[in-house]
Formats: sequence, C-alpha cells, structure tokens
Amino acid sequence: MTRNYKYDSQGNEIESFVYDDAVKGRKKSLKRYDNRGNIVGIELFDGDNQPGDELKYVYKYDLTGNWTQLKTYRNGILESIDERIFTYFEQK
Repeated sequence: MTRNYKYDSQGNEIESFVYDDAVKGRKKSLKRYDNRGNIVGIELFDGDNQPGDELKYVYKYDLTGNWTQLKTYRNGILESIDERIFTYFEQK
C-alpha cells in the first residue's frame, strides 16, 4: 500500500492519495479547514477519480473559542451530533 499526502502552509493535510497494490485500488480525498484549523469538509473520490461521499462538519463555539457542538453531514444528510461541555474556573 502506498500513501501520498499534501499539506497547506499551516501543516493541515489537504489531499491524500492511497494506492493498494493487493486490490489494484486507489482512493483520493480532499480536505478543507476553517480559520481555526478545524476540518470543515472532506471530498472522497474512487479509483477512477469519480466523486464519492462528501462529508461536511459544522461547528458551534462557546465564548472562549472552543467548539461545543459538531454536526457531521454525509452527502447532505445529518449523520451525527457531538457535544462537549467545558467547565471554566476563575484564576485567583
């Protein structure tokens, strides 16, 4: 199996290409990020470079900038909702 990756100037993986010799298959994915470095989309392609699934990630942030909710969509259909709860303490 061979893997190749491309990265943006912030070090985020923006493209991956996987070739599996055993099954003569290959797959490609393209990734997009927001200005906070969170992944917001992935486009998947098959061995013939035909579009496959598309994943979209929608974040909700608290006042300190941490994401508290992440909605994942696959091909436009809501697939999951992840929530995080943060407790902040005052420094004395």
